[in-house]
Amino acid sequence: GTQVHENQILEWLQQPETAIDNLFQELEFGGLLYDENHSDDERAPINGALGRFQNAMTMHSQVARDHNLNFVSYEAGQHLAFVNDPYMNTEIGQLFNNANRDSRMGNLYDQMFNIWKNSGGSLMMHFNHIQGYNPWVSFGALEYHGQSSRKYDALMRYIDNHQTP
Repeated sequence: GTQVHENQILEWLQQPETAIDNLFQELEFGGLLYDENHSDDERAPINGALGRFQNAMTMHSQVARDHNLNFVSYEAGQHLAFVNDPYMNTEIGQLFNNANRDSRMGNLYDQMFNIWKNSGGSLMMHFNHIQGYNPWVSFGALEYHGQSSRKYDALMRYIDNHQTP
């Protein structure tokens, strides 16, 4: 997210029982944060983060094919973090952390991996394996060793189903 979306997300947090639902609606389908008046780099994707990912993978995979290159990814995964704001609202950070613990994140990861594979993607390096969450980042597939995580399960399913000999 960017600071331009902070007030809208804080409004979501006034209704805690639906705040995370709004976040997943925005990630998967979009529309809640989209504002055509925002600049291109601040505008939320009209079709959600997953739709933006789909569009980007279609474009980048075509470039790889045009140049006869393998289509690989470095530091893949969700990026629920405020852009250019090391002092982001910690309530929003907690919402992002909770989203990463939510079973729906596993579903989004499954969809992300399907988009990747269907776009012709080969090697995908996830960022990162185990990392504790804090108000600023929640990138780890796991927060700690031995944790049960739908995000981690989706990653392992992808690896199990797409190993190369």
